[in-house]
Amino acid sequence: MSLVSPEYKSNDTGFTGVAMKSRNLIFAVIVCIFLLGPFGVFVIGSGGVDLPSWLTAEDSAYLTGGLVETNIEESLNLDGYASKTLQSALENKIGNNIPVKAQVIYMNGALQRQCIEASNALFNWESYPAFFGSAYCYIPRQDRILPIPQRMTQETEQAFQNYIKHLDEFSKAHPDIDFVTYFAPGWDTALYSPLNDLTCESISYAKVQEIVDSALEDKGGSTNSKYLFAQYNGDQDEAKYLADYYRFDHHWNNRGAARAYYQIAESLNLPQRDAGYCFDIAGEPYSGAYARSASMNVAEPFVGVSNGLDSTIVDYRNHEWIMGEHVRYFDAGSLERHYNAYTLYSETLEGATIKTGNGDKNVLLLSDSYGGALQYFLPLSCNSLVQGISLSMGDTSSDTLEQILANCDADIDAVVFVAHSSNISGLSRRKPDFFAFE
Repeated sequence: MSLVSPEYKSNDTGFTGVAMKSRNLIFAVIVCIFLLGPFGVFVIGSGGVDLPSWLTAEDSAYLTGGLVETNIEESLNLDGYASKTLQSALENKIGNNIPVKAQVIYMNGALQRQCIEASNALFNWESYPAFFGSAYCYIPRQDRILPIPQRMTQETEQAFQNYIKHLDEFSKAHPDIDFVTYFAPGWDTALYSPLNDLTCESISYAKVQEIVDSALEDKGGSTNSKYLFAQYNGDQDEAKYLADYYRFDHHWNNRGAARAYYQIAESLNLPQRDAGYCFDIAGEPYSGAYARSASMNVAEPFVGVSNGLDSTIVDYRNHEWIMGEHVRYFDAGSLERHYNAYTLYSETLEGATIKTGNGDKNVLLLSDSYGGALQYFLPLSCNSLVQGISLSMGDTSSDTLEQILANCDADIDAVVFVAHSSNISGLSRRKPDFFAFE
């Protein structure tokens, strides 16, 4: 005897049965699309079809640090299988071709952030993590992303002191050269950050200034070396600062670089010229490093500049480089400009000499990526400016400052160091002999 009623049998062969079959079919199709999606994207893309970047993993390459190079053919053997290199190569190949991968990353971050926002209603914190376990926080009041500050360790404090000590010794041995160090408030030392109050003994901008002032008091200081900090005073200058620095990236924009230019020029008694016109580039929103690290799909206007250096021609890597054209930026695709605008627009002209005749002094600018923007202002007041990247984490040169000075075409009258504080303190650790001299 059947335990199923006749009525149920009748319904199963009717509309309900058709609906269930349709549901199962749709579910099976979705699963197949999900499983075969990477293969389909790879085949179509390999066939020369130009797929939109959002459909491929191209967007996600900027969020994950790039696509992983794979070579399945080399691992397609028993040894490759036994050593698991074949499995790893297949996994990387699939990961490189997952459809809409960037949107999934953004969506995952957004869902986690919504949960965090809901729980924050109980505590009303001024900032909260971008997602669970994130090293970056979102600050709604400022619509801004910042990394959680690191603690000021004894080693880091000593590194700042070593920098000042060694530069002081070098400057005393070279009394005919002026030295200026500008501490840019970026990364851990960003100004107007509520995160500093939440971190015990953080590497804040005020703390760095306190260390520098203390070190200068202890050693007395040389007469030809100066240490500059950004001039933003109190709460009334918060809006000004936020207009000078990108909210979703660690760099200053051209307005911030122009403000630093005036301060540096004044400290070196250089003639101060009109910094020009800074403007938002229409239709080109910039999603910086902080946004990518926080998995947040946010962007802000990118700030361009036009001034008296626009027509200046520079010999850079054996090519004539017209400064106002910003060739790499305008030749790049919209996706690359969206994520890498600062690097493209303000490419640091490493090793180049910018000759303008706008002043009496020849200046050597040694910086990290902050110098990329400053090089579009400081030559307004120099006879010539030589650009170097000694303060960049990516600089692998072993040249000392004395060797760099000797390699310059003209006698240098002033050396300007510009970087965010961590790169300045890191110089003595990366290049302990940088200030060595005979």
